[in-house]
Amino acid sequence: MKRLAKGLTTLVFCLLVVMPAYAELDRQVIYLFGDDRALVLVGNKCQGTLFYVDNKQKFATQVTTGFDLPLFPFIHPSKQYIAIPYSDLSGFRVSKDGGRTFERARFLPGGGAEEFKGNHPLVKDVVSFTVVGDQGFFLTKQNYIYLSSKPFGERWGLDYLALNAVPRKTLSSEENFQNLPTSVPEVKDYKGWTHMQCDPTR
Repeated sequence: MKRLAKGLTTLVFCLLVVMPAYAELDRQVIYLFGDDRALVLVGNKCQGTLFYVDNKQKFATQVTTGFDLPLFPFIHPSKQYIAIPYSDLSGFRVSKDGGRTFERARFLPGGGAEEFKGNHPLVKDVVSFTVVGDQGFFLTKQNYIYLSSKPFGERWGLDYLALNAVPRKTLSSEENFQNLPTSVPEVKDYKGWTHMQCDPTR
């Protein structure tokens, strides 16, 4: 616990050094990827501006504004590909360069599971979101997997779809959507948090 508390203090200090304009605003570490990286929320009542902080590399990047925490399990050992879903699953903010820049990602139109309408799973059906091997994987209660492409090509990591939707999408020419994993890869020795967390009274 002492090590964790020290890590949180150091990470918030890094944010203040890199982004001094936020020194007077309330800050909460809402997610730890491990000892050196975290998500820090600047705002009130668990809503506000989200920052990705890398204490080892000494930088902080603004990810998005108006951020609400997703409450489903969030397991994220990947270091190069950072994927942060919106709480309503309307999209993502993703980084493919270790958190230095972020861009918008999406669920592909028509990329939902056949039995359900819409392009993405319902929030209430999400069992977990895991980002490992520079790919993102949603697992649902129906045992469907929504995932991003393999990590290469121009749009890798920016388009998500249900695994069983791949054959009916026009993806035959896109190598990064071929031979996809059929299950969520096992995560071993992960030292980060498994959920985002926030004190709503602050």
